Amino acid sequence: MRSNVSKTNPECPSISELAETIEHCFPEITLFTTNNVSPGTRHTSGLAIDIMLDSTKAAARGRAEGMIAVFIKLQQKMMWSDIIFTDYHIPAGRAGYGGTPFKPNSYTADRRHFDHIHMDWVDFSLKNSGAEYNRIPYKWSAAAKTTGFGTELFAELKSLSGAPPSVPSASAPWIDGWWEVVQEGTTYYYLLRIADGSAAWTYVRPASGKTPQAVHPENRGTFVIGAADRFVITWERWSTIATVERFQSSSSDNTNLAGTSNRGGPLVATKIV
Repeated sequence: MRSNVSKTNPECPSISELAETIEHCFPEITLFTTNNVSPGTRHTSGLAIDIMLDSTKAAARGRAEGMIAVFIKLQQKMMWSDIIFTDYHIPAGRAGYGGTPFKPNSYTADRRHFDHIHMDWVDFSLKNSGAEYNRIPYKWSAAAKTTGFGTELFAELKSLSGAPPSVPSASAPWIDGWWEVVQEGTTYYYLLRIADGSAAWTYVRPASGKTPQAVHPENRGTFVIGAADRFVITWERWSTIATVERFQSSSSDNTNLAGTSNRGGPLVATKIV
């Protein structure tokens, strides 16, 4: 829920809709939006939000990275400018922010973002000047007035709201086994086990769909089932941000999947039998 909201400096429409949506999904998360500090900041301008999730706690960090993956997915509807979390930032490729768009870029300006996600709608070309800059540094851009994304954002965030079960539901036994997964021309082989919700991937193709374990796995993770035709894999961290992949059945017999990743292009998976 929001904390210490300014009564005189309003939130921009995008921040307001985002904060209200998060409050409905995760009322336990503290949010800081506007303030009355002097000299003013992006928050004073009503263009920034801090979503308090402590990266030193595994559950909170997992929740934060799941939310960031959703924000990236919906950026074209939300129109945010930049996200900062721990030691990386993710720019949207506009508004004067540097770095590779929609990818984690090193952030070394400070270490204040290890206990929260910072997200803003600042456009550096819209700075106020003189005394007004000291009070309210930035004007609202057209992007900062973007609304109408709340319903879809709510649905995406709600899928993150439950604690992952220790054993996935048996409602989707077709997930169990080996999958050939292609992303941007590279082929990977995933082994998913319904019994414990475990995932592993390797570059080595299994001899058959009945091969019991991955040879020289490159990484391991876990998956949870969101519905009978879809699931989400979270891979163990090897960089500053975990890889989260979402798959959904794309065939009537559940042998073909379409997927998305927060770290790369689309995924196409085929069951190995």
